[in-house]
Amino acid sequence: MERSNEDTPRLTNVKRQRIVQVAWTRLRDEALLTAGEQSFTTDSRFQISLKPSEADWVLIIR
Repeated sequence: MERSNEDTPRLTNVKRQRIVQVAWTRLRDEALLTAGEQSFTTDSRFQISLKPSEADWVLIIR
């Protein structure tokens, strides 16, 4: 986990090498938060960031 300048946690260690989608789940209740670039939670604190020019999937938690 890293922190950006605005002190927002970001989970970043998933590389896009031949990976079409990444799914993020919440450990305590196994809730699906995101898959690919789609969100499955109504909690607006969770956001996916993926730029075609970059190799990382990033889950931003506000």
